[in-house]
Amino acid sequence: MNKRIISRFFWIGILLFSVPLSASDKTASAGIEKDQSQEPRYMAIFLDGKKVGHSIRTRTVAGDRVISTEEMIFTVYRGPQETRMYTKETALETKDGKPLGFEMIQDTGGGPQKRSGVISPDGKMDITLELGKTSQTMQGMYPAGALMNEGLRLLQEAKGLTTGVEFEAVAFRPDMLETTGGIISMTVKGGPMKEIDLLGQKVQALETTTAMRIPIPFQNQVQTITTINYCDSDLEPLKILVPFGDKTLELLACDRELALRPEDIFDFLSLMTITCPISLPPLDTVAAITYDLAVLTSDKFYIPPDDNQTIQRPAENRILLTVRPVVPPAEVPFPYTGTDPNILDALRPTEYLQSDDPKIQELARAAVGNATDAGKAVKQIEAFVKGYIKTRDFSIGYASALQVAESRQGDCSEHAVLTAALCRAAGIPARVVSGLVYTENLAGQKNVFGGHAWTEAYIGGVWVGLDATRSPQGYGAGHITLARGSGNPTDFLNLVKVIGAFKIDKATVLPLATSSEKKSAENAVPKQ
Repeated sequence: MNKRIISRFFWIGILLFSVPLSASDKTASAGIEKDQSQEPRYMAIFLDGKKVGHSIRTRTVAGDRVISTEEMIFTVYRGPQETRMYTKETALETKDGKPLGFEMIQDTGGGPQKRSGVISPDGKMDITLELGKTSQTMQGMYPAGALMNEGLRLLQEAKGLTTGVEFEAVAFRPDMLETTGGIISMTVKGGPMKEIDLLGQKVQALETTTAMRIPIPFQNQVQTITTINYCDSDLEPLKILVPFGDKTLELLACDRELALRPEDIFDFLSLMTITCPISLPPLDTVAAITYDLAVLTSDKFYIPPDDNQTIQRPAENRILLTVRPVVPPAEVPFPYTGTDPNILDALRPTEYLQSDDPKIQELARAAVGNATDAGKAVKQIEAFVKGYIKTRDFSIGYASALQVAESRQGDCSEHAVLTAALCRAAGIPARVVSGLVYTENLAGQKNVFGGHAWTEAYIGGVWVGLDATRSPQGYGAGHITLARGSGNPTDFLNLVKVIGAFKIDKATVLPLATSSEKKSAENAVPKQ
């Protein structure tokens, strides 16, 4: 619990930090031909006054090529448990900003993942995905017009960032190849000079904003996330403000000593809880719960409606959210044989849901056994995953289904991706969900909702909730969906706007009807 959303925010931080346009390099842009390396540039990452990570950027000109690297380390504490999350991106471009290749390494504790690609002059792209001992190659087309670091730097240099300047850009993101084709569109606006505080010093800086438009999978929505950036007169970044739930990540230019200083202890559990106004009864006795939400922000945010939850807006600052778990129809055969493209998309293997891997398929067969009904099969998968994962802790930030199959370790996100992958391997469409779940006690807090992850499977025309961490009770009316996707971390950028955007003022519980109540209701129906 909670770790799922925390790990999502780590990738969100990487995404939002990496996209702002790179700093200028006057020596390189003056056309000097000899090889040169820019001194590493360091930034310390702060959250609520605590140092939680750092980043290192380098830029090397080698003949007619430019190599840009960005490293980021983010330390997550959940109670006493520490997890260090790491990413390193490398972009290879010509001096005039044409993309030649890329490499991206990520490690959230479950083992490194590596994406690399080589781009030919005709736009064809050879891509390699490496996960542990497995490697996969594929071909595609590089998205036309998408820029990497040097291309973005040159665009920024040509346009300038003075007050009134506004321009569009498209950035390439290797970790979004599956969800957006690898691109993010953005609007960059120049702003005025302002005095800012930079680690206790007052300095003049040019304020700019970058508004990124990111499609939200399965929801036909586009999320706009805006960062505020402060640069010096050479357009060198001094301070970057990144939305992080209801708080803000601050990335501050600093020296090497401060950047590499050990991180402070910041308990992320405190960020991811929402108080419930009442103590909820056992959720297996509940048919539905209506939550009366008070909106705390003027920014628009999106809570997705689905088969299990409905949304009403009686006023601009209020939301009525009713969670009523659906029951799948009986005797639904599988595998799915329909033609709906959206449902078929929830069957295919992805980078994090490797449903075509022999190990995953073997586990799916073991979990499903002789079941012929999809509803029974997914409950068996849910129970199987609960028993299969032997070590349950916060030591892994985020792992793919195959990594979980091999390590048998993890928390709610690992249960969710493995459940979804086994469903897909069995021919049952499935997706991964992030949101909130009710708990009576979390880190000393009573009756709260905490960040959580679970799975939905498509059975007989409806999406059915599954929660392997809570099997056999599973999914219930104490689950609030905030985002969903195919297991890729960037599927969940919607959480940036939603976490911290509301509080729960009231919860109205509708209990399950008892046998006597059902009989009374039947007797009350007039006879024909």
